[in-house]
Amino acid sequence: MVLNLMIGTLTPPFGMVLFIINKVSGVPLEKVIRATMPFLIPLGIVLLLITAFPELVTFLPDLVFGKR
Repeated sequence: MVLNLMIGTLTPPFGMVLFIINKVSGVPLEKVIRATMPFLIPLGIVLLLITAFPELVTFLPDLVFGKR
């Protein structure tokens, strides 16, 4: 859920992180959006993987708390 929400803060038109970076750095919004787009591809792939295979995320907690 956290990864999905993080992707939502990085995608236009409502990406609040984009507006914050724009105001803090003074870089035009279009340039900020263009710079973040390549990072959305691996984030989307990881989101698909952890949605399809939740064992990837729950493996370590299960191992630590002895559920396996």
